[in-house]
Amino acid sequence: AIQTFEGRALSYRALDVEQIGHVYEGLLDRTVKRVDDLTLELDSGARAKSPRVSLGEMESARLDGIAKTTELLKDRTERSDSAIRNALDRKADDRLAARLLTVCRGDVGLRDRILPLAPLLRTDPWGYPLVHHAGAFVVVLSGDRRDSGTHYTPKALTKKIVEE
Repeated sequence: AIQTFEGRALSYRALDVEQIGHVYEGLLDRTVKRVDDLTLELDSGARAKSPRVSLGEMESARLDGIAKTTELLKDRTERSDSAIRNALDRKADDRLAARLLTVCRGDVGLRDRILPLAPLLRTDPWGYPLVHHAGAFVVVLSGDRRDSGTHYTPKALTKKIVEE
């Protein structure tokens, strides 16, 4: 199958059996979860296990001050204090504000609540902030396979899958 990613054509036929095994294992490390509240996907470090925060949690932390806000964001994103504070000090540009309004489904009040946090949000490949509305499904890391020691896919199994 050929797909396009960031303007480049990708073909899985060009992948070696071991590379396909790696992709397969990456997919098995994930699961789907439904979010109960409006949830913001945070720009995070590679080690972050759950780079999401509900808008309610974020607003509560902000009411408790910058130290509490930074602590929450540091815990969720694995980013440094200075990176978080710099992002909080940055103002979203007009383009990001307009895209945020789009993902807020035209709700100006909601956009205005999230806008101070916009520089902290992860964006999709088109530059739209990842805001998940209550009841939405999101793909999350599960970690179950690695915890149980079943994280390796034997080459023989991968080869059989590729042949079919």
